[in-house]
Amino acid sequence: MDTFFLTPTELASRWRVTTDHLYREVLGRDLPAVRIGNGPRSRWRISLADIEAYESTHRVTYHGHAA
Repeated sequence: MDTFFLTPTELASRWRVTTDHLYREVLGRDLPAVRIGNGPRSRWRISLADIEAYESTHRVTYHGHAA
């Protein structure tokens, strides 16, 4: 089975929140993320399976707050 990943920008669009909100409130806390590379040009990716698991246990509103 292939593993699909989203960028923080793609996930922010999916949830209709800012990328700043994702970095501050979600990534690395409640939602695992993979950092690719080191330094200022590193990139983050989030597994679609992890996103779907998070969504099934958290009701995400359009304002980005778990309800």
